Amino acid sequence: MLKAPLSRERFAKALRRGQGRALLHVHKFGLSGVADLVLEACLRHQSYNPQYEDSRAPWLFEMFRDTPEYPEFSKAIQTALEDVGDNWDLRELSELAALMAKQGDTDARRVLRERVLRHAESDSPNCAGFENLVMVDGVDAVIELARRLGKRLLENSEKFSERPLEYLIGDLDILPQSMQALAEHSAEDAMIRAYFEHIQGIRPKVVEVTDENRKELQAEARRNFRQKFPLEKILDDASGLAADYPGYYLRFGKSATPEELETLFQKLLTETDEAVCLRLLWVFFRTAPPELHPRLWEFVESENAELRSAALQALSQLRDDRVGDFGRAFLQSGRFTENDSDVLGLFARNLQPADVELILATLRQLNPTDDNAHALGQQLLNIFDENESSDPCELLDWVYEMTPCSMCREMAVYRMLEVEIPDDELIAECLCDVSEETRRMACYAS
Repeated sequence: MLKAPLSRERFAKALRRGQGRALLHVHKFGLSGVADLVLEACLRHQSYNPQYEDSRAPWLFEMFRDTPEYPEFSKAIQTALEDVGDNWDLRELSELAALMAKQGDTDARRVLRERVLRHAESDSPNCAGFENLVMVDGVDAVIELARRLGKRLLENSEKFSERPLEYLIGDLDILPQSMQALAEHSAEDAMIRAYFEHIQGIRPKVVEVTDENRKELQAEARRNFRQKFPLEKILDDASGLAADYPGYYLRFGKSATPEELETLFQKLLTETDEAVCLRLLWVFFRTAPPELHPRLWEFVESENAELRSAALQALSQLRDDRVGDFGRAFLQSGRFTENDSDVLGLFARNLQPADVELILATLRQLNPTDDNAHALGQQLLNIFDENESSDPCELLDWVYEMTPCSMCREMAVYRMLEVEIPDDELIAECLCDVSEETRRMACYAS
């Protein structure tokens, strides 16, 4: 537990990162001096990667739910929800309003209902807020949403985005009930009938993955990929500068034969166009190059940042003393900056015991941006996974403290618990983390 309140600056950082110490602070010391920070986090989402991280609405709601500041928060959230555009803020505000409505806030329920139904009538391709309204009003909300979506479908089917009912309701427990209600209303309501017939036609085919069929499904996916992307196409696409991200080049490298990799590597050694070289290097993002050729070191010294990064990524796949020596020399030279996370990758397969302290000493001199802290943290997690160092938890401590991503922090906590039980203070923080999985792990360990 916190023995003293966090400074405003430390609270703001913990709040932005979703660390449990922010919630602990509010539990013990209230919102005095930080209420505006929490309200701002409610009105504008602060998740680093909202598409994949847990929603922050329940965590934030816990901060103001039973406080004297609740009326101020409720009014501000309702006002923001009425005017917010179609973005991640809409999702968070809708869920906050739903949580308030479930607690008996009738004004929040009214604003949520009006905003979500208005959103359902728009041309937006997403379902932001739909499941939050269903959380409050159940099957009745499903019927109202279906009527509006059906109206859109009848008016312009080409603009209508395909969405199975599961996307709308969130709570799959009421799926059978909802389907039955839609079927009954379809008889007399053409708009509901249009939507009901639509979702019946797009119900996804679900293939259950079991221990018995996993390898077979993976092999089939690999065969389908290789039919679409043989070696000749990869070479042609690289020469034609196809794609702006590693994507299928990386995937090809993981499935290629040694002979195919050698052919492609020889092409890389003689290619002069940097853009083509970049795409050929992408093949080795998760696959070791056939050899540690001097040309790779030339790429590392390139002034082209993308090419340099791709070369370091390829080198990080090799177990070779020269790769580790280069990484150590780079850190010791003082050249390392927060933008050089790829250099840390060189240690994943070439770590020596003294490297842990060298890495940490280098990182302690930095004050990285969120994007760079995330990239650095991912490299540290990879180093930990590839090695059994004398004190690997020190790397995880840095990730826990510095990453802006709750998923990376969750992975760090998972690895900590594999090695040893963290101290009581850290467990208490994890019990209040924004990540449900981090809370669950901490609860199990406490």
